[in-house]
Amino acid sequence: MYLYVSNNPVIHNDVDGYGFGLALLVGVVIFAAAKTVITTASNIYLATTGCAISNEMFNKAMYNPIGNISKGTQKKIMEESRGSKEVKDAIKGCVKNSNGKSFDSSECKGSFEFKTGDLYYSIHNANYEISGNKIDSSLWNINIKMNDVYDFTKIWKGTSKGALANNLGFFMQHTGMLIPYKWEVNYNMTYYE
Repeated sequence: MYLYVSNNPVIHNDVDGYGFGLALLVGVVIFAAAKTVITTASNIYLATTGCAISNEMFNKAMYNPIGNISKGTQKKIMEESRGSKEVKDAIKGCVKNSNGKSFDSSECKGSFEFKTGDLYYSIHNANYEISGNKIDSSLWNINIKMNDVYDFTKIWKGTSKGALANNLGFFMQHTGMLIPYKWEVNYNMTYYE
């Protein structure tokens, strides 16, 4: 707190006020350097483990948390989620509850908890709204809208890779290095009963 007077404001003083400015500058440089080191290490790790969605969403939170995720990131989420067990199970449940009739998104809402892969690390939980138009006896045109806030709201217990990544994100968010943001993905797909 009193770095500008060598942590001893009684004996030392800063009569011209330059010490405070220097201490502030040193703090900003240390903060920026820590952010750069963490981002670089994360980019290397995520790129080598095939976690492209995680990498892109993390970098957005670090440097550009304004607006939705990029079209490229949306496409990657669409491609990975449409084959996931979580999305398939949600669609299956919505179709079953529709009694064979078309349904809109107000009739099928909920949340996914992705359990594996890049979606687990990048999104983990997401809200969904699903609508479906029946094309013939077993063919459906499905629209999926997913959204959430990219943030880290609690500490996870354990030392798994997921817990360590989450807890680093929690620390970075609560020190101002990482800024939460809203994201949304909307896509269509064909579903066969």
